[in-house]
Amino acid sequence: MTDTLKPVERTSRKEALIAVGIGIVFMAVALFVQAIVQEIPEYIYLGLHGFSISLLVSGYSTLEFQHPLEFGLYLGLVAATMQEVATYIAVDTRTKQYAFYIGLGFSVVDIMVLIFDTLPVIGKISRFPELLIILNVIASLLFHPGTATFMKWGRITGFGRGSLGIAILLHTAVDAGVAFLDLWIPFHASQYVRDSSIYWAIAMAISAGIFIVGLKKLRNVEESVEREKPVVF
Repeated sequence: MTDTLKPVERTSRKEALIAVGIGIVFMAVALFVQAIVQEIPEYIYLGLHGFSISLLVSGYSTLEFQHPLEFGLYLGLVAATMQEVATYIAVDTRTKQYAFYIGLGFSVVDIMVLIFDTLPVIGKISRFPELLIILNVIASLLFHPGTATFMKWGRITGFGRGSLGIAILLHTAVDAGVAFLDLWIPFHASQYVRDSSIYWAIAMAISAGIFIVGLKKLRNVEESVEREKPVVF
């Protein structure tokens, strides 16, 4: 039997660190699965045209650059689905006050991957790309905790699947945009600053928006947990 549901509000530093660790683990798993699924079009292409490194470099790469929007949307949707489903599951492992920290764990991995990717060019790039790297870090610190708190609110209020769908949609917009730019800019170098500025203005607005909405909604909802009632003989 269960007793009356009682709210849980206190935050423990130890539990917060554990929550960050949970976010790190779930994000690592999400990225692993994401890396496999994102390569499916490549495997299909090679299966149809023959497995060859030269074909992969020339044929498949050319196809990507010829269809930046389609590939950008696919890559963005896969990344969004894997990461937000992982977040949706992860936030259900802890009470609401730790959702932010779980999202922060996702950000930690995201930023570590960014640093690993950009480390070889640090000191060799101009100020504008450096600014974009900084914006990427800020966006990650806003977006992942934002969707984590938003989806935790959704789970508590019974809007779980709806909140997951919205999180995937927003994440797709952010990641598809950057994937599109990566394929678009090499052949439109003169538009690099303009297009990048437009994209990052939108990405930062989305990241800041979900961060504010997620924290506000979660703060205003009460979560309860079931407690075992002592058995009396």
